[in-house]
Amino acid sequence: MLLSLLVLAACASKNPDAMPSASAAASPGAERPLLLWRVERDGHASHLLGTCHIAVSLDDALPKPHDAALADARIVYTEAALDVDDPARIVRLLWSDGPGLSTRISDDRWRAVAIAVRDTLPAPLLEHLEPWALASILPMLTSPAGLGAVTGDAMDLDVQKRAKARDIPLAHVETLEQQAGMLREWNDSFLATLGPSEDDGAAESEALTALCMRGETEGMDVLVQPGDPTSEALLGARNRAWMPTLAPALAGGGVFVAVGAAHMLGESGLLALLEADGYAITQLTTTRAPSDARMPPASARIAPAPPVPANLDATATAIAAPLAAAMCADGQVMRTCFEPDAARCTERLTTDGELCVRQFADLLPAAGERPSASLNQRLAGCVPAGLVVEAVGRDRVGDGPICAMLKTAMKGAVAK
Repeated sequence: MLLSLLVLAACASKNPDAMPSASAAASPGAERPLLLWRVERDGHASHLLGTCHIAVSLDDALPKPHDAALADARIVYTEAALDVDDPARIVRLLWSDGPGLSTRISDDRWRAVAIAVRDTLPAPLLEHLEPWALASILPMLTSPAGLGAVTGDAMDLDVQKRAKARDIPLAHVETLEQQAGMLREWNDSFLATLGPSEDDGAAESEALTALCMRGETEGMDVLVQPGDPTSEALLGARNRAWMPTLAPALAGGGVFVAVGAAHMLGESGLLALLEADGYAITQLTTTRAPSDARMPPASARIAPAPPVPANLDATATAIAAPLAAAMCADGQVMRTCFEPDAARCTERLTTDGELCVRQFADLLPAAGERPSASLNQRLAGCVPAGLVVEAVGRDRVGDGPICAMLKTAMKGAVAK
């Protein structure tokens, strides 16, 4: 459930029993619910949109004529500003300075995760990624489509872009730093989810798809259980913290609020809080056919790690040490741009190189044979990843044309 809340994706009607059935919602021309509510008091109306953070088109969630609620708003509120193009800030949000992942979970679990994500997440990044961030992206990294399953802007970011395009004032109820800090408090819970699993999250994914694409609420208990402490911490407590910011704005009407749809839920949801404050709540509907898109997997399917090759530690050092020494030689880019101290560069890359070898352990050649050119190339790309990213996060990238070019390339990658 904890992972579902990160992606969520969930929304409840004020009157679930009155919601159309799945078959009715899919019927041509039939009214179906949107994750959009009009809230009105003293003749002043505003709108709340429950967003599904990924995979759902804003055009599907906010079809005509309801798109006017955003286009004509006098101010738009979202959870946090998402148009971040500062690589250093993003690294600071996601980078863990605490013990590495390999020291926090068993070796078998670490190797299983490392092998499952090695095509997209080098071991030195896996080692230092915040557990909450790793757990949230693992389902996508391990799905058959990988990150390619997610296309276009997240709905929340699209809302922000459209508001800016129309010069509508844009405000936020939180910062990304606040959100990251909150999630770090649950890192131990996220760590417990990491490791081999055959669960593909089919039930959760279907419930998320039904909620996000069709507004159906029958599967809500799959996603959010009443009384679950994570629901209270991630949803209820935050909703109440947002109200002092939202309430004065909503009182004047003309406000468009777009936050994760789970925040609309239950007795501590925004809708219930507003209703208790005297607002009339109306869920809006559409005859537009629902999208046939599906939410990405809700759980990561990770196979157990293969047996540990003989003398893996010695092999890892034998491969990593010369590779690190070569990368940290005088005049090399690693020294020029990311770590000028030769001893620290070599020590760090040797350690990270050993992690990379363990990540590719099942592809190592038999004793006495040389690694293939392909494996050497993959290791050469893996080894420096952690040191490079850490240097970016700490604003320690060196000067000079090559370093400037690398900074520009990294900023461009973040912007995409």
